Amino acid sequence: PLVNINRLDSLSNLNVITMAGQQTWWLGFTVNRPNMDNIKIRQAIRAAVDVEKIIDEAFYGFADRANSLLPPGMLGFWENAPVYRPDLSKARQLLREVGIENGFKVSLLMSPSRSGRIISENIKKDLEKIGIIVDIDARDINAFNKASKSGDCDLYLSFFGATLEPGYNVRWFKTDESWNLSQWCNLEYDKIVNMAETEMDFKKREDLYIKAQAIIDKDCLAIWLTHGNGIVVHQKEIDIGKVYPNGELAPWTIKK
Repeated sequence: PLVNINRLDSLSNLNVITMAGQQTWWLGFTVNRPNMDNIKIRQAIRAAVDVEKIIDEAFYGFADRANSLLPPGMLGFWENAPVYRPDLSKARQLLREVGIENGFKVSLLMSPSRSGRIISENIKKDLEKIGIIVDIDARDINAFNKASKSGDCDLYLSFFGATLEPGYNVRWFKTDESWNLSQWCNLEYDKIVNMAETEMDFKKREDLYIKAQAIIDKDCLAIWLTHGNGIVVHQKEIDIGKVYPNGELAPWTIKK
């Protein structure tokens, strides 16, 4: 648990290794809902949310922010993805451009957890600064899954555990996928993801996944928060050798 890392790191016989994790958290937009179907409103919300403050509070300062879907160390990691900083002036300007100057209300669906609660409360505070009133709708995981998959919310806070295969991560945002919680449809995205599934050249495959993530970014489908952190703790007298991006060890490389 992240709460224990500082204490473990202070012990003279232990070494703590932290790396980008494989649990991707994001704030998603249900893009077929009123207001959420307007990209300028989605961009305004993105400009109001302070991602770094959120992950610092929700993950004890040990998690790095995510700027795209795929985490570092995975084929298709978008190293040059845009980094969005809080810009309340820009957010208010975008709302004025669509004729919304007095704000409006949105629902934020989440499944209760310590991290989820902190993230949701921070988002609520951030959006209030631009006149958007957030109603946090906390439901148990089964009810959350049912509501989010049916599009019964304006915003949703979600996460999923990734694998080292990028195709697993990107396929959930394809049209009509059951876990496409945003109810999003982009045929160009679908085409690129399908091409990547069968591409045998790793460089070409990587480029396709980066293009797919750029489409998500252009459509402002999500506000990426963090991939969490992978934590490995070991005795200093042990050389643990190779550590994979998902935190797994290669036992044949371990030596004393």
